[in-house]
This record gives sequence, structure tokens and C-alpha cells, in this order.
Amino acid sequence: MNAKPGKSYGKYVPISSGGQVKLYLPLESCTDADELRTGGYDVSGEARDLMKLVALIKQAEAARAESEQRKRLFVLESLRDFSQAAGSIKVVCPYCLGRINQNCPSQEGEVLCGWHDQIGARCDGNALYTIDRANLVLGIPDVEKYTCLAKGSQLDLAIYDLDYLKEEIARRSMAIRGLGAHGEVPISDKELAMIFPLRISIQRTRQTFKESVFDLLKKDAIEWLNTLSLEELATLLERSASQSQFSGKWQG
Repeated sequence: MNAKPGKSYGKYVPISSGGQVKLYLPLESCTDADELRTGGYDVSGEARDLMKLVALIKQAEAARAESEQRKRLFVLESLRDFSQAAGSIKVVCPYCLGRINQNCPSQEGEVLCGWHDQIGARCDGNALYTIDRANLVLGIPDVEKYTCLAKGSQLDLAIYDLDYLKEEIARRSMAIRGLGAHGEVPISDKELAMIFPLRISIQRTRQTFKESVFDLLKKDAIEWLNTLSLEELATLLERSASQSQFSGKWQG
């Protein structure tokens, strides 16, 4: 099946020259749009948006890398001696989306919280991380514990189980196509479906919060700390593309 020029197809970005698709770049290999144009290739608006999205995800992955390294070292140290108190360390909160930057001066430094669906100044984007040693010894899965520094409450990681994730992936792929349970989805849902981490439900998130995040996203005003991985984005795009083709066959 031939892809239309400029149309994002699955996990590949089509790049054109002279009105014809000349190559498909894997998401992780996407480079600067200006560099491609200098090389004589045409970059559609949709492809530019996707490249920008890849850049945001890479930015978030870099921000998480240091936090994950601290967590790994903490876990290794904690496992050496079960007689000692586990203690805790600060790591990137799994529900924190990111911080507002200088492109929105009135809210610069405030944090987007995907747990409480709110923007707040009290949070620094981190959570206290510790290990439940009893659960670890007993082989119970609920070992990692995260505590919200702003509210002092423990974050529930088990609330989104495997069944939820399967449902969320299905909802996301539909949202990317612009479809929802009750018809066409808002543009904010469609765009945020491609960047919100899967742990944060697009369906359960308040619409007013989604619209606020979407508005900040359009202003390039968010320094992302948590978002989808490139692999997750590729999977969603590929699934969405395959569903579109399947629907087209029946509609034809």
C-alpha cells in the first residue's frame, strides 16, 4: 500500500523531494528539519511536528536518565544490608509531566502534576523514593514506594495495572486518529495522546487540565520530565496507522 506524501506512517517519517517520498526515517533517527531542507528534501508540517515531538521525548529521556541512575545505585546499596533502614532519595516523580519555562513568564517554574491534574508552585518535580523491604523479602510486587513531596501522600503505582495499560494503548491509538468513545476527540486529546506517559490516563485526566497543558505545549513552554518513550510512541503510531488501513478496507 502506497503512503501519501507527507503523511506520517507508523513509526517512520516520510521525507519527500520533488513531490515524491524519497525516504522513510525511523523516529529515533529523525534529525533537524532545516538540515533536511538544506539537503534538498521537503519536510511537511506534519513531519516537522513529529520531529519536534521526538525532540521533546529525547529531552525528557535525558532528564530521567540521571534520576534512574541514582535509583539504581540506591537499590543496590539497600540490598546489601537488610538490617539497616532503607532511607529514601529524591527522584523524578513518575506522575510529574514537567516544568513551565520562560516562554510563559507568569507561571515560570511551576510544575505540571499528572496525579492531581493541576499546575502548582510547591512541587519541584521530584518524589521521595524508598523500598518496602518486607514486600521485597516476601516477593510481593509492590516494592517501590513514591511519596509526593508537596502533599506528603504516597503515590499509588498499582492503580494502573496491565489491563488498564492495554485499554489505554487502544484508547491512545484511537485518539491519534481523532476518534473517541463518543465520536471525534478534541485536538488537545489527539496531541497529548502522543506525549503523555501511559501511566497518566488521557480519559481520566480533567479536560481543563489537558487544555492548559496543550496551550503550554503550543507555546513551547514545557520542559518535559516524563513523557512517552520513543518506542512507545512508535508503537502507538504504528498501531494507529494499521487500524486506519483496516478501517479503510471495510469502508471501501
